[in-house]
Amino acid sequence: MLYIYLSIIENEEDKDRFEAIYLENRDIMFSYAVSILKNHHDAEDAVHNVFWSLAENFSLFSNKVKNETDIKNYLLIAVKNKSIDILRRRDNQKKIEEAIKTENKKSVDDDFVDVIEKENLYENVLKAINILEDNYRDALYMNLVMELSSKEISKLTGEKRETIRKRIYRGKKQLIKILKSREDSCD
Repeated sequence: MLYIYLSIIENEEDKDRFEAIYLENRDIMFSYAVSILKNHHDAEDAVHNVFWSLAENFSLFSNKVKNETDIKNYLLIAVKNKSIDILRRRDNQKKIEEAIKTENKKSVDDDFVDVIEKENLYENVLKAINILEDNYRDALYMNLVMELSSKEISKLTGEKRETIRKRIYRGKKQLIKILKSREDSCD
């Protein structure tokens, strides 16, 4: 795959730098994606998408990000976001398939409407989570969307479990305020 990415980059110096970044970070990115997605194939897709995007925009990236720690952080955040996108697509696909397969007392149209309503609520919660400060947003996202426990989040982030629990608790309080204010403004 490395050769495909390098074929996109024009400058030889950038190719060398990209190769070094790729070789240094691909394994940790893959491990992180697997921890989120619980699937090797999807994790490979997430890592590939990040590196493809990086290769396409490498000259811009190379000019702005010089510090190795910043590069690693950027790549881990990018692979986390790509993994979350894959989870969303996977969940949405499952919900659509379930709605199509389910032939209860409701018609397929009623199931479809229920799925859409739940998706709208889900999207509103996601938008509200994105408004929160980074530490609350990340903790709540992992807890509510990815359905990880505070213990699992603690292991992934390296933070104390009690810290994560407090962030989830405080984040939920802020989330309720945001959702209530949006609800009030819609009335």
